[in-house]
Amino acid sequence: MPRLKLKILFFLTFISLLFTFIFYNSHLYSSRHPFLPPSPKISPLNLTPVTLNSKTYHQYLSPDKQFSFYYPKNWQIKTADSFNNSPRLLQILVTEANPKQLPIHWNIGLWQFTTTDDQIAENLYPGLVTLQQSNIYLSNHQGKEIILHSPSPQSDDQIIYRLFIFRLNQNTISITGKYCHQTNDNQCNQFLSGFNFL
Repeated sequence: MPRLKLKILFFLTFISLLFTFIFYNSHLYSSRHPFLPPSPKISPLNLTPVTLNSKTYHQYLSPDKQFSFYYPKNWQIKTADSFNNSPRLLQILVTEANPKQLPIHWNIGLWQFTTTDDQIAENLYPGLVTLQQSNIYLSNHQGKEIILHSPSPQSDDQIIYRLFIFRLNQNTISITGKYCHQTNDNQCNQFLSGFNFL
């Protein structure tokens, strides 16, 4: 009889310690990973061919002649090719010179082929959350569209980033558009439709 009581006491002590451990770890996880409010679903960009007027658009050709794209003549381009401890090989920034409304910033990157999608996303936008992913075709190449967001705890507004990744024979190309969603879909479509892999 004393042995039975001892076993029951041991079992109850074990159960109590187990529940304490589970509660502590769940609390620790919640403190390190705060709950994010549900995010609205963003429709994948539906690319359609567009005709660009050479009188109002410039064409940019990458130094290695792997890709080209058109951009409005009143937009600016800045390039960089020196990055410390980074798999990025080239960066091209395309922005409006004098935006009247919220500008769309395009960031085109050339990466080492072995760079993963997660590494590219973390390098460009550290700390952002992946909202959704889908396949996309551009210039007869299949790629991936990753939509990232940064929910604001103080408001319902969210900053949305579209990240497009295409893997070529030797390198990987990323194209990102800040605030490129919903009301700006037409402008995003126009820019991307003028993009060509050579």
